[in-house]
Amino acid sequence: MYSIQNPSDTKLPGEEKPLPHEEAFADWSRRLAVSDRRAYGELFKATHPLLLRFAWRFTKDREVSRDIVQDAFLKLWQVRTTLDPNRSLRALLYTIVRNLALNAVRDHRHTDELTPDTMRDGESSLPDDQLESRLLESRLHQYIRELPERRREAFTLSRFEGLTHAEIAQIMNLTPRTVNTHITLAMRDLRKRMYALQNAGDQHEA
Repeated sequence: MYSIQNPSDTKLPGEEKPLPHEEAFADWSRRLAVSDRRAYGELFKATHPLLLRFAWRFTKDREVSRDIVQDAFLKLWQVRTTLDPNRSLRALLYTIVRNLALNAVRDHRHTDELTPDTMRDGESSLPDDQLESRLLESRLHQYIRELPERRREAFTLSRFEGLTHAEIAQIMNLTPRTVNTHITLAMRDLRKRMYALQNAGDQHEA
């Protein structure tokens, strides 16, 4: 059984790491196709923290996520000679990690949901505006977790992983139009719930 951890207490590598440009992925794809081990190392170094964070969104376990990402890179090396530089290597990596993570969750029958964020020690003494900001952020993450599964996944891949609609469509086996619909509906739901929350707070203050 995986160990559930609060993201507030689990600082994963790559939390602020930017996603490499598409040109870099195309270059790595061309070089991997001819078994360039240096390209393989560069790709691993640039994307491992990001993929680890992505896997963690499914498993909520650091060590399981590390194993998943390691397996993903092994699978990538096995298919390296079939890579097409005109297709998104970034989307392929995310697809492999996603499938491995879903299999791991299913195999371990891991159905626990991430619990709502709790205030850390000392937060109760923060200024009111900072405390309110953190509470709102915590509630937003809760609302994201409560989105329908496909809607939540499309939104997360877009807003947190920085993938394009075309890449998300490839990962989720959907059309770009359907991906856009999922993200639009997710944004609508989140805005509606956050507006209701803030409006309730204003009325309470009045």
